Amino acid sequence: MTTATATKTTTSIKMPSQFKVVMLNDKETPDSFIASVLLKVFDHGDSASAQIIQRLRSENRATVMITTHEIAKQKVEDAHKLIAHFGHGIQCRVEPA
Repeated sequence: MTTATATKTTTSIKMPSQFKVVMLNDKETPDSFIASVLLKVFDHGDSASAQIIQRLRSENRATVMITTHEIAKQKVEDAHKLIAHFGHGIQCRVEPA
């Protein structure tokens, strides 16, 4: 006679750590250019861009998005390429969320 033993396996999935993409104010880059970066790189519309720009100007920094580290790094790289191409000085960086 054989005896079957039932086992229960629990799998725990750890969500990836979240990181912020933060834009830092430079007081020289025009709002219209910042809005185009927010649209082209971060896919923000007019309303969200206006809110981010207002926060950027009043607090000298603004969170642009929260995502995984890999995506945040890529978005910062994409933004810096666009910014450098047009000769502006505004910067973005990745910070833990």
